[in-house]
Parts: sequence; C-alpha cells; structure tokens
Amino acid sequence: MKNTKLIVQKHKEARKNGFAAMLTVLILSAVILIIVGTISLLSIGQGQAMLANTNGATERDQAYSCAEEALARLRVAAGYTGGTITFPNGTSCAVTVTHVLRVYTLTVTTNDSTKYVTTLKIIVTRANAITISSWIEI
Repeated sequence: MKNTKLIVQKHKEARKNGFAAMLTVLILSAVILIIVGTISLLSIGQGQAMLANTNGATERDQAYSCAEEALARLRVAAGYTGGTITFPNGTSCAVTVTHVLRVYTLTVTTNDSTKYVTTLKIIVTRANAITISSWIEI
C-alpha cells in the first residue's frame, strides 16, 4: 500500500513539473513573439520614413528645376506670364508670374500625382540682369 501511495505521489510531482515546464515554454514563446513583432513593425515604419524622405527630396528637386527654367524664360522675355513647364522625363510644374514694374513674383508648384507637393515663391527684380531678392519654400 505504501508503494502505491509513493508511486501516485511521484506521478503527481512529475505532472506538476511537466506543467511548470510547459508554462515556462509558453511564456517564453509569447515574449519572443512580442519582440519579433515589435522589431518588424519598427522596420516597416523606418522604411516608410525613408521612402517619404526620398519622395519629398525628389519633389523639391523638381520644383527647383522648374524655378530655374522659369527664371531663364523670364530673363529672355519680360512678358513671360508662366504656365506649365514639362520636362523630358514627364514631370511638370505650374508657374504663375505677377509683376509690378520691374519686380516679379513667381510661384512654382509641382504637379505630381503623389501627396508630395512643393511650392516655391520667388521674388526677383528684372533689369539688365535678374536679381533674386527672395526664394521661399511654402
């Protein structure tokens, strides 16, 4: 009888130890899963931030190119009123020009289908040469 009680008691202890081991494995698995998920989300966020930065810089470069082209056109013709400037790569921008006497205000806005849009406001004086007095990104 004593042997039977001893065997039953050992069997209960073994079950408790197995339960503790299984619980430890489950907790460690959950912690590892949380860590891996967090790292994955951080990586995705970092990639999106880098893409937004690249797209914004590309859009700004396009706006600067359009502004330079508009200034070149204004240098050639005092009557330049703006319009759409299209480049060989298919990108374009809208330019509006207003002036009072020799002071011209150019507004350059990129025409991109993305959410990244750059607008520049440039104030110049046109005499024998063009003098830029203000170049603001708005």
